[in-house]
Amino acid sequence: MFSYEYNNHLSLGGGNFTVGGRVYVVVKLNSGATHYGKWVVARPRQRNPGGTFHVETRIPYHCPPGKNSYARGYNQATGVWSPKLPVSICVRFD
Repeated sequence: MFSYEYNNHLSLGGGNFTVGGRVYVVVKLNSGATHYGKWVVARPRQRNPGGTFHVETRIPYHCPPGKNSYARGYNQATGVWSPKLPVSICVRFD
């Protein structure tokens, strides 16, 4: 998996998932609390192995430095989670 900015939001992508299979993309705080989750379908791409996905979250991209969270992808067809990808997210504490 990898992260990038799109429309000033944290966006995520990944490869090596089952082509045509469902992938659960999740962003969790390091405490384990889920901050974002969405099911997507992995599609074949010419330059990437296996099925790939790209998803734009509504999480602001420009946050203070420090990796307070992580993102992962769950391949439903194989039952395997991707490695954790450290990311920074902005969280309001009211």
